[in-house]
Amino acid sequence: MILQSIFNDNRDILKNIWFSSVAYTLMLALRRLGLKDTQLAKAQCGTIRLKLLKIGAQIRLTVRKVWVCLSEAYPYQELFRQVYANLVRLCLVPLSTIGGLRVLPLSEN
Repeated sequence: MILQSIFNDNRDILKNIWFSSVAYTLMLALRRLGLKDTQLAKAQCGTIRLKLLKIGAQIRLTVRKVWVCLSEAYPYQELFRQVYANLVRLCLVPLSTIGGLRVLPLSEN
């Protein structure tokens, strides 16, 4: 019983380490590829998370589309547009060909 408990605890710890490693790797890739030539190019992970990822949005679902509406009061809209454009430019396969997905540019409101 004690060995089973230790094994389960270690498995949970390893799972947490794995998720943290994947998240950190994705954050580094975002910084290197998406944030290139922006004001957050050398920012720490917490700053990127606060200014770019931790934003409010309204999600509307229809039969064929998922609409993500960002707040007009979001202070880093231009930075978000620039990062989005950087990431779309990197796609080797056009996003519109993946499963009928239509990617529309962010509105210039």
